[in-house]
Amino acid sequence: MGQGTHLPHPLPPAPHADLIHATTSLLMLQAVVSEFYRKAGIRSDRPVGVAFSGGPDSVALLAATSAAGFRCVALHCNFHLRGKESMRDEEFARSMAARLGCEFRCVEFDTEAERAATGESVEMASRRLRYNWFDTQLDMHADKPSMQLQCIALGHHADDSVETFMLNLTRGTGMKGLCGIPALRGRFVRPLLTVTRADILDFLARRGLPYVTDSTNALTDCRRNMWRNRLLPQIREAFPKFSTGVLTTASNLDADRRLLAELVADEAAECTDASGSIDLQAVMRRRCGTTLLWHILSNAEFGGCPMPVVENIVKAYNSGASGKIFATDGHGQWLLDRGHLIPTDTSAIRPESDARMDIDIAAALRAGTVHTPLPLHFSLADPRDFTPSRDNHTLWLDFDALISHTRILSLRKWNISDRMAPFGMHGTKLVSDIFSNAHLSVAEKSEKWLLTAGETILWIPGIRASRHFPVSGLTKKILKIGCNNA
Repeated sequence: MGQGTHLPHPLPPAPHADLIHATTSLLMLQAVVSEFYRKAGIRSDRPVGVAFSGGPDSVALLAATSAAGFRCVALHCNFHLRGKESMRDEEFARSMAARLGCEFRCVEFDTEAERAATGESVEMASRRLRYNWFDTQLDMHADKPSMQLQCIALGHHADDSVETFMLNLTRGTGMKGLCGIPALRGRFVRPLLTVTRADILDFLARRGLPYVTDSTNALTDCRRNMWRNRLLPQIREAFPKFSTGVLTTASNLDADRRLLAELVADEAAECTDASGSIDLQAVMRRRCGTTLLWHILSNAEFGGCPMPVVENIVKAYNSGASGKIFATDGHGQWLLDRGHLIPTDTSAIRPESDARMDIDIAAALRAGTVHTPLPLHFSLADPRDFTPSRDNHTLWLDFDALISHTRILSLRKWNISDRMAPFGMHGTKLVSDIFSNAHLSVAEKSEKWLLTAGETILWIPGIRASRHFPVSGLTKKILKIGCNNA
């Protein structure tokens, strides 16, 4: 077992005086879960996946779901981040699933290697790996509905929703960020959102169900743990009804959000024609026109639109600009044309060519120059001779890290949905947004190429490099790729 962690011994059965309360506690959580699935239209004759770490929340969820008569598949991810503790968790999850009569599926990840290759944080890499695997589990047995998972249940509870509310509040957010954790999101469901952590621990104690404890949850080196372990206990001590107040506020805001969405839809109908073109003059005549435009674009089929993009649209409109293209967070773009915001046909801005050229790294190094649509110059450099620069015509990569990931690079045209992780930034950014920030015309965008490692975008020659496979103090060999014609 990992230091500071344990498998709690099941608590002794409740004394006779507490028997009624015990029965109520057991039935309450089971009933909450059963009623949630009923309202969500989740059937008991098809299997339900349960994200199963082996922690108290997931044990309670798996036990309650199984007791409610559902066929459960316990889904466990071993990220190999905590040494022996990770293996302990996997073995516990396997044995607990068997004890509850549930199918067990497990996947193992080399999370650190993945994180090093992509430049993501451990948390982001783990989340991406976890949900990618969950998606594969949901898609299995698509030809046999009786065997296909109809959803995956997650163990988030009321306290998690309070933590999320406070985290978003301190980061700065809008109404959506203060609505708590959604109970339904696509094929993922959260049946325990009305249940507190105390309720869950009581349920486990009275059923005699053990669980594992993740030692990292006790650390306060991340903001969520700081809220969970330090700040919220102090606030609840001073204000015992604090969590209830937060959850009530979140519920009220969610109701307001749904009402606002209806009002925005009415306003959008008055400002939008049958083709989807938005009359910006009509929008800006209204009170809080910029905010209204943000809501319209956020609710549009194209997906979300960050407020800075909306502000740029308004600024361009006020200046009388025309012919500019703005990208959303979804899979579409908007053309500002003579006071109207027009959803563009993506075929008009996406390169027509599906041309793609694979480049063997070893062969490229032997040749020196590869005559692709762009002449690319390959060489190895000594880290001692490396001087960081913002020269976007040269790409510097950790050679050994890259080769361990792939020996083939590809040069291809970009797509409207492409995202990359730019060097020096957190998160990802639409390639189309990078082009817009570089003030490229539609014609110039169509001429651009991407250098990729599999599906990972490494470089837009002449424009921007990614943070994947970066040169570091541990780098032994540097792969240098130059392109002067980008």
